[in-house]
Amino acid sequence: MLIKVPVSWLREYVEIPISIDELALKLHMSSTEVKGVERPWWGEKVRVGRIAKLAKHPNADKLLLATVDYGEGRTKTVVTGATNLVEGAIVPYADEGAEIIDGHTGERTILRGKPMRGIQSEGMVLSSKELGLGEDHEGIRILDRDLPVGAVLREVLGQTILALEVQPNRPDCLGVVGIGREVSALLGTRLMEPALDRLPERAPKGLDVRTDDEVACPRFAAALLTGVRIGPSPTWMQERLIAAGMRPIDNVVDITNYVMLELGQPLHAYDHRQLRDGVLVARAARRGETIRTLDGIDRVLPERTLVIADGQRALGIAEARIPRSGRTRRSSPSNARRSSRDGSGAPPPISTCTARVGAQPRGALRGSCRRRPCRSPLRARVASFANTPARSLKAWSIVIRNRARE
Repeated sequence: MLIKVPVSWLREYVEIPISIDELALKLHMSSTEVKGVERPWWGEKVRVGRIAKLAKHPNADKLLLATVDYGEGRTKTVVTGATNLVEGAIVPYADEGAEIIDGHTGERTILRGKPMRGIQSEGMVLSSKELGLGEDHEGIRILDRDLPVGAVLREVLGQTILALEVQPNRPDCLGVVGIGREVSALLGTRLMEPALDRLPERAPKGLDVRTDDEVACPRFAAALLTGVRIGPSPTWMQERLIAAGMRPIDNVVDITNYVMLELGQPLHAYDHRQLRDGVLVARAARRGETIRTLDGIDRVLPERTLVIADGQRALGIAEARIPRSGRTRRSSPSNARRSSRDGSGAPPPISTCTARVGAQPRGALRGSCRRRPCRSPLRARVASFANTPARSLKAWSIVIRNRARE
């Protein structure tokens, strides 16, 4: 399984006194296959700029003329329709000839200056999408005011990433902390594991958590989190998720993706208001039971498929058994959104489809968390829950109560 480990994240758990290329070689020679070291791809023509002046475009009501200072007294005029710019803002600036990502096609392209309503645009101020740092294309990415104007952007922004192929016999290396433990052993440096608090052993009040199939799922655990407000994750968390190959959604989705990448333990979050009878149970699928997968198709579950259910219906697939071979397919992040149809028009059985619901990691984080690394009590509770020792554990859940949207 291919994983991506941002080096800045790895350094939070282990000291790395050698170069990243040397570290990659040591990891590779110690049985952790390194597929490559990824670094920011922006060239010399993408720099830190400052909006020195803003003026209305004389021939277009919705366009602005931005005078961009990009170091050593150099300025260029850029025509932009962005509404989030102010004078003095620090922004990424791409000069003509720079390689950027086309915000409409998503493909890399070479920037060419062109006239816009009669005025030549000499370059471009960039959005997160045009930098490859997210999906936001509505406004210009605003940078830290302390960044030096004129600096080559790749030298002050972006992530160096280790791309690792983790073998099936090394599940301990599926998280950043696990790779940190490997690096600690290789280099003889101290491992600084995140501080965690143990959760109570009893089921949360107001939630019945149990397993009805102790062979397939010997233990099923859940934590109930209250007072959670739905909103965007902190920028630093979104950037780490993107660097690790995941798309930020909102704080509830992002925090368990973050903890999964950190500790290697997948999580899923449920809205407590939507759980019928206040129950979460790991059980076998019933005859004829169906589930709607992420592609919107209702699929028939083979009998004995392990599912997570509330009091009345299956909510997600915990483990899919393939009848013709007797083998078991377990849910994994790599097949989260793939699906297939058999062309017959009838709901296909789940054994012919790798789409899934329920195993997708979910979680919760207070939107007010701004520190990095995140030390909010809620994040610590989620991480503590995910790291609770259990040799036979197969299912984890985070349940959100009193959900509100910012």
